[in-house]
Amino acid sequence: MLDWKSAFLLCLASAGLLTAGMAIIRAFEVRANLALFGLVFAWTLLATPLILGFSGAYDVAPWLTFAPFNTELWIGPLWLIHVKLLTQNQLSRWDWLWLLPGVAQSLYYTACFTLLASVEAKFTYSIAVHQPYVVPVETVLGLSLGATAMVLSWRLIRRYKRWLPTRHGNSRLYDLAWLERSLYCEIALFGLWLVTDAWQAVFGGIGYYETFWLVGVAGLVLAYLAGDALSRSHLRFPKMDEAAPEMPKAETFNEDRLTAIVDQIREEHLYEDADLNLAKLARAVGMGESSLSRIINSVEGRNFNTLINGIRVEAVCERLNASDDHNRTLLQTALDAGFGSKATFNRAFKAETGMPPREWLTSQQAMQKDEAEAVRL
Repeated sequence: MLDWKSAFLLCLASAGLLTAGMAIIRAFEVRANLALFGLVFAWTLLATPLILGFSGAYDVAPWLTFAPFNTELWIGPLWLIHVKLLTQNQLSRWDWLWLLPGVAQSLYYTACFTLLASVEAKFTYSIAVHQPYVVPVETVLGLSLGATAMVLSWRLIRRYKRWLPTRHGNSRLYDLAWLERSLYCEIALFGLWLVTDAWQAVFGGIGYYETFWLVGVAGLVLAYLAGDALSRSHLRFPKMDEAAPEMPKAETFNEDRLTAIVDQIREEHLYEDADLNLAKLARAVGMGESSLSRIINSVEGRNFNTLINGIRVEAVCERLNASDDHNRTLLQTALDAGFGSKATFNRAFKAETGMPPREWLTSQQAMQKDEAEAVRL
């Protein structure tokens, strides 16, 4: 009979695998989402003993002992590889070494499952070798891999978020905040896993029922992550290792060229493209990305993001001043000028003018009223 805990984990696994699979089919980031699918699949295997155990399958079929369901050593590395493939084009040959512990773990359980033919042989080996020697090593290695992968993922996400505004005008669209939130949940789960293993080592007594909630919450986090990947399937994330700018050379900076580029952006209304990025702008002005990036960054305190948003703020101010329709919303004007969201617009506007948009508009209307009264006098 299917216990409700088994049914819950089974539904969660099915939903996670289906969503992650759809993200692979529909997304630009196929390789990153393959790693995510592998992560969800590894969790599904990890949850399988609970699904079977709560339904009494091990009582009916004890020969399932040592079935290759243990995948703790896959979880951390697959998470890290997913983050790496979202933020860069290529994995180094050393990155693939992260998967070796997981491969070794799966091969070990497969060998035990197939070579230990009888249930008695499996139980004897488990008591004599597996429990006292293999499990402690497996636990320490799993915790170490998970902790290291989370630290490296967090550092990579933070570096990407610092890098992104220099390459894309609507950086908030790609800022990985959703992945960062998932990572914080995983860090909390890792802490619970550590406490659970420590309690088991000292006091014992932790079995299926005690680990159910930990595995279930981990599955919910992964299902949320797969859903986010599917919702962003139309995006191709900018990569930190593509078209890297060359080292600046003093003689290559040309102030007249920068002025011409800004004039072209204004005249051709290139800034109105909400998805404008460095590659698109380089094609529009007939330059290489490296040269364009070098020229923009030659201005102190300026990068691609601040340049484009500054031009957009100027356009918003001009349009509001030129319009007699004061009922036109600030947000609609900002969206027409290429801003992707209200938060980005408000932040960029205050950075350029020193005041929030609504306050600036009120001051402009008061100034126009004073000028009109002065003309009448």
